[in-house]
Amino acid sequence: MKKSLTFVFLLFFVFISLDASFSGDRAYAKKGNGTLIVITKDTDGQMLGNVSFTLNAKNMKTDKKGKKLIKVPADKSYTIKFGDVDGYTIKSPQNGTRTVKIAAGKREQIEGVYEKVTIERGALLSSFTHGFGYFYYASPTLVDNNIYIGTSVKMYGNPITDNYFFKLDSALAKVWEYSLGSKEVRGSAALDSGGNVYFVVEEGRQLGDTSNSKLYLYSLDSKGNIRWTHLILSSNVQQIGAASPAIASDDTIYVGVDKLYALTTDGTEKWTNSATSGIYNAPIIDKNGNIYFIGNAAAVSVDSSGNTRWTYAGSGDESLASPAFSADGSKIYAAINDTIYCLNAADGAKVWQFTPTGMAGHFRATPAVDNEDNVYIGTKSNNDSVFYAVKSDGSGLLWQNAIGRDLYSSPALGDNGILYVGSEGAKLHALDMKTGVEVWSYQYPNYADSTWSSVALSNDGTLYIGNMAACNEGCTQTEGGYVFAIATDSTGLLQNAGSARFHQGNESTGRK
Repeated sequence: MKKSLTFVFLLFFVFISLDASFSGDRAYAKKGNGTLIVITKDTDGQMLGNVSFTLNAKNMKTDKKGKKLIKVPADKSYTIKFGDVDGYTIKSPQNGTRTVKIAAGKREQIEGVYEKVTIERGALLSSFTHGFGYFYYASPTLVDNNIYIGTSVKMYGNPITDNYFFKLDSALAKVWEYSLGSKEVRGSAALDSGGNVYFVVEEGRQLGDTSNSKLYLYSLDSKGNIRWTHLILSSNVQQIGAASPAIASDDTIYVGVDKLYALTTDGTEKWTNSATSGIYNAPIIDKNGNIYFIGNAAAVSVDSSGNTRWTYAGSGDESLASPAFSADGSKIYAAINDTIYCLNAADGAKVWQFTPTGMAGHFRATPAVDNEDNVYIGTKSNNDSVFYAVKSDGSGLLWQNAIGRDLYSSPALGDNGILYVGSEGAKLHALDMKTGVEVWSYQYPNYADSTWSSVALSNDGTLYIGNMAACNEGCTQTEGGYVFAIATDSTGLLQNAGSARFHQGNESTGRK
């Protein structure tokens, strides 16, 4: 009997609820109103949430589930224009716009359907050029989807008077610029925790003569205003090689040329170390704050107080490459002249050394190191230039690829097993990390070389690299160098790598 009464009560409750609902709709219709239901989804039927649209020019957006209900006066026309969605293009309605008229008490559903944009790998997404400067020494520094990079002219080029340092957004639109005039950027930039920018500038270079030129560390604030400069070399600047600062987790700035300098963020000198000179590369920093660098064919480590921990002397006279860490940070790799040295980070003891059989020329690029400690690096030897993959134990080669053009540019390792490297010959190469086979390549449209500029690779797969300026007949310069944004099918740098990219990562801090 109780069950029967409960059942009757439930039926009565449902009837009352439905009647109230219908009465509500009838009341709403009597008021002369209707309902617009806006839906946003992709061509596979997956809902796209938080999509912007306008209703008669009023800004709105769908909820996180891709839906929006809007009560509106009836018997009027309403125009819905759907907004942009990153990585998608509007498929329907046509041109993203639909106009409807709704009757009292009725509902009208309007769907914005988006199709995912497929961009072919190797496609040029955007480019940037300004003035007549080259992006010769500088690799793009990528921080918070912004690019930091400066211009110069090649080492034997005529000085120009319109060099700049730039901050660009991810689409390579200029955010700000700092004018340098005839002063030239001699390497890549690094940023501290407050967004201040640091880079090396050469002042006073003459054609074919750097004996009276000087090198300074420059600091700009986050808006591109000069903060300070600090002299780091007063004469006899080396004509070849890039110098880039590293920044520790406590914001101490390390930069070398004739010695290693440690500076605070206000430009105050903390200490210097003269264990070696000729430091035309980028220092790196381990998790304990120890610093590693190369100069005059010697690899050196100092602690965070400036005390020399160890020195290892290589052979030859070419030492323009920056060192790189192993995957666990216990070893470093130094490319000196024609030999790669694997050294214990703790004491500098040699683990192994390797010189490729028949190698011509020198190493000027910084090695990349994968998550298994295999080493990837190219040579500078004109038409005999080769890209090598060296086994993790130094016992031989995994593979080699005869690129045939100078490889100053350092490789970046993608998370999909593809490495990217620029070369002279105005080309970007995408090589399979397991085999060395070229998967695809990109020919720069201005047919100008990438020299010291190395790849940065964002988490959305966009690759950034700079190059030199092009010349027409008689080599009369017609424009400056470019920064290119190129599509890849990577989704960032290789995870857990020793050094997936020049200077330990996109941010160019040098930190492990």
